[in-house]
Amino acid sequence: MEYLKVLEEDNIHVIIGVGGEENYDTDRSGAIYSELVRLANKHNKRRFTLHIVTDKPRPLYIENIRSLIQNNIVYSLTIRYHNLNFEELEKIINDLHAQNKLVYGVVEEEFAELVSFLKNKGIEVVKI
Repeated sequence: MEYLKVLEEDNIHVIIGVGGEENYDTDRSGAIYSELVRLANKHNKRRFTLHIVTDKPRPLYIENIRSLIQNNIVYSLTIRYHNLNFEELEKIINDLHAQNKLVYGVVEEEFAELVSFLKNKGIEVVKI
């Protein structure tokens, strides 16, 4: 996936935790889109890398963001899937911070452990 690095040079990176047991099939696109609009206006950017962190397998996790992908005509999105693995996530966050990237979190309240993990890493988190 090194070839995607060029597409992500000036992106805002958003770690999205969706698809827990309570909201397994719930489309969270509206809440996520609202946060993308807020971040785009705050930083005057239109490019995002969405790091989807979930315990759902591929391609089932897409159900939670389907309409965001289908109806988006404003923002440039790169979507990366990550299994709910804190060691892998810590490496990703450390790499993004080392490169001085903008990193935010949008997480379902059900993922309380992920919320506290991201906050401990100094990432602003919005619960949905």
